[in-house]
Amino acid sequence: SHLRGRWLRVADWPAFHAARPNHHWQPLPRSAWLSPARLAEADIWPPATLDAWLRQTSLEQRPQLLVHLQPGREGHWEECERLFLVADSWPERALD
Repeated sequence: SHLRGRWLRVADWPAFHAARPNHHWQPLPRSAWLSPARLAEADIWPPATLDAWLRQTSLEQRPQLLVHLQPGREGHWEECERLFLVADSWPERALD
């Protein structure tokens, strides 16, 4: 049950997200990267919170890990996919 992820530039996010209207994405703190995400219903962000986070987050400094969450067992949401959201200049800038 190994989860796989992908890399996506910020400029490609709107089209990627629009093509998946029923997917729920949310950033995952670095301290939670080692195991699949499992969040309580109360910890799920509404779409407006993700939109505000995207506008405020500077990806030039560091890529951000987003997880696609789906309702799971016992009222929790469970991770089914990971995505690193990177700056449009990636990977060129990462090599500086």
